[in-house]
Amino acid sequence: MTTRPGSPSQPAQTMASRRRELLVKLYGFDFPEDFHNFFAACRAEKPLEPLRALEDNLGLRLVGPFEVLAGRFDTVSPPAPMVLQARRRSDLPEFFTVLEEIDGGRRIGYFLDDPDRGGPLAVAVADTESGPGIQIEANALAWVLRLWLEEAVAEMEGDPELVGDDQASVFRASLEALRAPLDRLLNRAGLPAVPLTGQAFIESMPEQHERDALIGLATQDGSGVVAPFEVCQTRMDPRRVQEAIWRTKGLAWLMRKADSALCRGQAGVALAIGREMWSTGTRKRRGMAAAILEKAYLALGRHSLARVVQADRAYPDREWRDVAQAP
Repeated sequence: MTTRPGSPSQPAQTMASRRRELLVKLYGFDFPEDFHNFFAACRAEKPLEPLRALEDNLGLRLVGPFEVLAGRFDTVSPPAPMVLQARRRSDLPEFFTVLEEIDGGRRIGYFLDDPDRGGPLAVAVADTESGPGIQIEANALAWVLRLWLEEAVAEMEGDPELVGDDQASVFRASLEALRAPLDRLLNRAGLPAVPLTGQAFIESMPEQHERDALIGLATQDGSGVVAPFEVCQTRMDPRRVQEAIWRTKGLAWLMRKADSALCRGQAGVALAIGREMWSTGTRKRRGMAAAILEKAYLALGRHSLARVVQADRAYPDREWRDVAQAP
């Protein structure tokens, strides 16, 4: 890593605002206010080590853009694009990991369809054991954590075999003990407290109606392509796309389809094809998808996402997930 050149002090500017400016410089865009509110809540929880604020209770660490706000890159410049921080090679360009389980299991991130313009806010979860797919869960980071707790409680409540089981009772008590710190986090992040628990809480969770209404094309992972409907019009059968991805001639057909869609101004169709190819996780298909995705993002004015693709192409075989370890 190289040393960042010094700059004149600006007394009127707080350290937090300088780091937020640095975040925008390194990523090319700012993250939603929910992200900044969540970090403020974690900093209040553990002022000297905000990245570890959730380790003891939840086994989670703050990563990616949170590391910029925590000051890790105040005086050094990463040798690789910051958009690759905490990113797995099969992650969709729209998915930016911000929380990850210490054991390497699930990861939570923002799914940003159009980070340059803001766009709908969605928080998604990726499970390493389930492959490259993601699941849209909520519209705020803290909601996802509380949702995990109540899903575990609801599972225990719905299993009659666990009633009266001593070990289950101990585990249930440990779950219940997490509710207070999670409610404190919700409060500090500016989110309303919800007294409901278990299945009742799950049913009260806000639906992703805003984003759902903007999906122009469905994708196999369920996240869908958010783009103007006029650039998503196609008669192409999604099942044929999935079949074609795993055949050599099918890949060539998909490349032609994507190029044709871009020529007709149907960038949403090309984006859907590129996303499906990228999600396979294979180097060959990801490389082919990159060419499609970069053009589609640029056509849609999503330059930050195009830069994610460009960064991935520059380091296609990276084994590191920390840009500080880039050669």
